[in-house]
Amino acid sequence: MNPVPQADRQPEQAAAADSASPAEPATGVGASTDLQASRPAAAGVAPLMGLDAIIAQLCRDPSLRFSDTGRTLIRLLEKERATLAASRQLIGDTPEHCVDALIRIARIYSRGWESVARELHSRSQRLP
Repeated sequence: MNPVPQADRQPEQAAAADSASPAEPATGVGASTDLQASRPAAAGVAPLMGLDAIIAQLCRDPSLRFSDTGRTLIRLLEKERATLAASRQLIGDTPEHCVDALIRIARIYSRGWESVARELHSRSQRLP
């Protein structure tokens, strides 16, 4: 029996699934998010635990920590994580007349991140 909680194992499992099926366009992070999005809302902040572990790993990477681009990327990812956590808390208080606009915005952001994931996946497939 694996002592690591399921939420913490998913990024690794998703990454393994990505390498096992190259036709899948999602990256490990994107695949993890897809798995997390399918969980019931009662899971609350639990889906963010896998994200926290991935970002923490990137924060420890010297090639990111010691370059301007890497530090900018880490700050962006940390802000996105905070935004995701805050948005989950605010969803219940969103006025009904704003819901459609927020759905459109969320989908636009989602498509943007999916595009990033596809580009990174394509790049990773070209590496030797």
